[in-house]
Order: sequence, then structure tokens, then C-alpha cells
Amino acid sequence: MVSTALPTIVGDLHGASHLSWVVTATCWPRRSRPPCGEARDLYGRKSFFQAAIVIFLVGSALAGLSTSMIELIAFRAIQGLGGGGLMIGR
Repeated sequence: MVSTALPTIVGDLHGASHLSWVVTATCWPRRSRPPCGEARDLYGRKSFFQAAIVIFLVGSALAGLSTSMIELIAFRAIQGLGGGGLMIGR
């Protein structure tokens, strides 16, 4: 949902020069899939999948509450970590 509204969000936060960082912050943590796969094997599928959902939801909520571009970038990175875990957890 954030991607669809990203032009409006960036306009409201006056951060058009940082737009690429918002997208990169989401995609880069998804590269953490090998460590996530190892953690899933160690801690079990169900608990890992639930933790990934919580991380993704917390990152999404915080991204929605962000008041600056730096916060938006950081919270989208958290959301990306949860998304990477969700890809592995299936």
C-alpha cells in the first residue's frame, strides 16, 4: 500500500530527493533470506512465520506514522526485514 501512495507521501514529507532510498530500504533487507532460512530451521516454521508477520506489520504501521523521510526510510527497512522473512516462511 505504501508503494501506491508513495508519490503523495513523498510530496507531503518534501523528500523527493530521497525517493530512491525509500524503495531501496524496502528491497535491500529482503536479501537477508539465507539467514532467515537458517533461523526458520532453528526456531521452527510457525513461530518464525508469526514473528515475520509481526515485524512486517510493525514496520508498516511505523511507516504510516512517519513524520520525516529519514523515519520513512528506516521504517520501510524494518518492513523489508519482515517481508524477507515472509518470503522464506511460506
